[in-house]
Amino acid sequence: MIRYNFERQFIEVFRQNGLDLGLLLRRCSLPEDMFGRANVLLTGEEYFRVVEQAGQMASSEKVVLSIASAEHVETFIPASFMAYCCDCGLNFLRRFAEYDKLVAPVRIHIEETGDEVSLTLKAVPDSRQLPAVMVEFKMAYWVNMLRNATGHNIC
Repeated sequence: MIRYNFERQFIEVFRQNGLDLGLLLRRCSLPEDMFGRANVLLTGEEYFRVVEQAGQMASSEKVVLSIASAEHVETFIPASFMAYCCDCGLNFLRRFAEYDKLVAPVRIHIEETGDEVSLTLKAVPDSRQLPAVMVEFKMAYWVNMLRNATGHNIC
C-alpha cells in the first residue's frame, strides 16, 4: 500500500490557523499521536480524510485561504520547491504536476489550448472523488505560489 508523507509544516499551519489537532485526528480515525511522529505517513484515503476534515473544521473560507497560502510553503513542499525554480507559470504548473504525485494521492493533468491552460485534478485511485476542499486548497495554493514566483497579480 502506498503511503504519502504529510508534511509536518502543514500540521503547524493547521495549528496556527486554530484547528484542534487532536480533534482532527479523532475525526479522521487516526491515532492521536500521529502528528507527533517523526514521519507522518498516510494512505491515500487517510490523506483525503485529513484534508476533508481540516476543511470542515476551518472556521471560514478565510481560514481555508490562510492554510492554502501559508508563507514560505515552497521551502517545505518538494513539488513546490521544484516548481518555484521554473522560468514561467506554465513550466511551474508542469513541474508541480510531475512532482506532486510523489507526495499526494492526486494526479494533475494539464491541457493547453492556444493561450488557455486547464488543469484537471484526479484522485488516486480514480474511483475516489476528490474532496471539494482539496480542490479549493490546490487552486488557492497555485494562485498564491504563481503570484510569489512571478511577482504578478494573478487572479
